[in-house]
Amino acid sequence: MSNTTNEFSTLVNTIESSYEFCLAYAAQGRDQENPAGGNSEVRAEISALSEALINVGQAAVDHIKNNQTASDASSVATDLLAQDASKASVMVQLVLASNNISSQLIDNLNASSHLRCVLTDLFLIDEATSSNNLA
Repeated sequence: MSNTTNEFSTLVNTIESSYEFCLAYAAQGRDQENPAGGNSEVRAEISALSEALINVGQAAVDHIKNNQTASDASSVATDLLAQDASKASVMVQLVLASNNISSQLIDNLNASSHLRCVLTDLFLIDEATSSNNLA
């Protein structure tokens, strides 16, 4: 597996695992992010999600080029992924800027069409490139 494929896979895994963490966090019904003080696990997870969203568009481009599956369709798909990831990143940054990350705030982030769009984009691009379906 090449470095670009590894990077793309790592970013996809980070985004997926962060989303799963957020689903679990939202279900906890927390009013306060960290009532005992100290480090915030949810803030660390959201920060990792933010970083992955910032880098996933270029990683997808590199991944597709490396797999020699570049086409007009794949180029447009990675452009859309980058746009969707940028929009989702804005929503994630809004959460990070909050003084308190409650379960309700994370539930709203989880429901964001921007974040869900990125997940769907990733699933589609990952499946299409891993099975060498792109021309």
